[in-house]
Amino acid sequence: MSELSTMIDQAQTLVQQHAPPEVLHQAVPMAILLIVGGIGMSVLGAKLSRVASTLAFAIAGGVGGYYFALQSGFVMPVCIGAGALVSGVIGYQTLRFWVGALTAGVLAAVSLGVFGYQRVTPYWQEFEKSQEITSDSGEFTFTVPSPEQQQAYRDRSPLESAQEFWAFASQRDPSLTQGARSIAIIAILTGLCLGVVAMRWALILSTGMLGTGLVTAGAATMIGHYWPQQGYEAFAARPAVFGALIGGFLVSSLIVQTALTKPARDGKGESSSKS
Repeated sequence: MSELSTMIDQAQTLVQQHAPPEVLHQAVPMAILLIVGGIGMSVLGAKLSRVASTLAFAIAGGVGGYYFALQSGFVMPVCIGAGALVSGVIGYQTLRFWVGALTAGVLAAVSLGVFGYQRVTPYWQEFEKSQEITSDSGEFTFTVPSPEQQQAYRDRSPLESAQEFWAFASQRDPSLTQGARSIAIIAILTGLCLGVVAMRWALILSTGMLGTGLVTAGAATMIGHYWPQQGYEAFAARPAVFGALIGGFLVSSLIVQTALTKPARDGKGESSSKS
């Protein structure tokens, strides 16, 4: 847990250093949007998936028809209507594929997250120590980074920091890259198969996990904005409590969506069975 706490500290520092000021000023509205969107997806994501897919494709097709009419000189309402109709039908008919793609992405993200926590985070403190510059003076060893090195350390982008850390961890464990690649491939193939074979359950699982992630991110943003120190101390003291809350929300989402997407029974079959 110490490695996770260190990485959280580093992530907060990177956000404060590299995030645009306007993004930091909009943290609360963004957090509210994440929470509301996450709750909506956790409750109605599976039930409204076909409507959402069809509508999204229709809007995209309408926009494409609009720009096509501008470039070609054809009648704009006809181009917009035709583009929206054709794209909407495509979105309606290809829902199973997009469910598989969504499930594949969610499973890959979760699998790589678990893999990273178990195999990668233990190297974080060692990586942080390797960034220090030590000088010997008599019997003492102390860290003396130069001003240029301090500034270069502060100016690193999050991507550069992640690349440096991954290169360091890969040197310590050469199997990390191959392991991460294998897990990602297996998760993607599993998600695609679930989307094709069991679309309803894949939808419930993927939208529940994605909605839970959005709610968690929004709540963490809100806590970090109003109670940064208190929230961090509470998490460090009782991480299992926060994990149980997140898990409880996910399980509740799965139960609610399973009930809402329950296939309707045939009236004749039900009445005949009763008789």
